[in-house]
Amino acid sequence: MKGTDHTDKASRFSRNGKQGASPRRARKTSSVFFHPIPLAAARGPCQPPPFLCQSATSRATDTRMIPDTLLMEAETLLAACRAKGIRLATAESRTGGLLAATLTAIAGSSDVVDRGFVTCSNEAKTELIGVPPSLIQTHGAVSEPVARAMAGGALVRSRASIAVSVTGVAGPEGGSAEKPVGLVCFGLARKGEPVISERHVLPGGRAGIRAATVAHAFAMIRARV
Repeated sequence: MKGTDHTDKASRFSRNGKQGASPRRARKTSSVFFHPIPLAAARGPCQPPPFLCQSATSRATDTRMIPDTLLMEAETLLAACRAKGIRLATAESRTGGLLAATLTAIAGSSDVVDRGFVTCSNEAKTELIGVPPSLIQTHGAVSEPVARAMAGGALVRSRASIAVSVTGVAGPEGGSAEKPVGLVCFGLARKGEPVISERHVLPGGRAGIRAATVAHAFAMIRARV
């Protein structure tokens, strides 16, 4: 009978006590020291960044760029559309999304507002909502025919039953004798009805013209709801 080899038996155990593990070389370790940024010196102890200090309620209702009168009109319009199961789409050039932004500033607006198209360039009008380039070349981007094409294109490219469009010259530059600063062309399309358009010259500076544009677009929708 062979004797027990205690050396071989011991070799089958690693330093951590697991059987069959092979011995490993000790790894070199290095210490990394982190130096905390002294936030307390800048904002006081345990203060969050400024943009997090705003409450969730105030962030949700932060609509300082939109006049209160427009927000009230938007809320009334949304309620009227909701009562009749009407969904809306917008196609904007001169307002750059302000029309859709005013509507969606109201909580719960997504059951009425389907989508919005911001088509500032001629290419965007053609690529996103199908305005024929020849129409723009013939009449210009700020024209009733283009406004009608924008509204009709937004309607067929959405799930909305009413689509409204705006295109114009907000200023302070870019106006001419034929198309002065403040000129706005509106279009409105509703399923099963002819597309209509209007042309108005609105007074005021750039911000005032943009706000008046949104207000008139709301009035056009209300008249067809």
